[in-house]
Amino acid sequence: MVRDVAPVNIKKGGSHPKLLPHDQYPDWLWTLLDPKPVLSELMAKETLTLPELKRMSKLMNRQNIRDNNAKGVK
Repeated sequence: MVRDVAPVNIKKGGSHPKLLPHDQYPDWLWTLLDPKPVLSELMAKETLTLPELKRMSKLMNRQNIRDNNAKGVK
């Protein structure tokens, strides 16, 4: 089913925005919902790109926070 509008209007008197053809949107938009690697996958890699390194750091920090919260460490 193809829709003509995106139902995102929150204003009482407003209208929904019209949807454009796919080629009118930036390429990165179609990759937002792609699955991202988990921490164990990143740690198993030999070399990491900068975005992968940033993601690994973020996931490691989250894991450390979870571990400390489980131990009751402040």
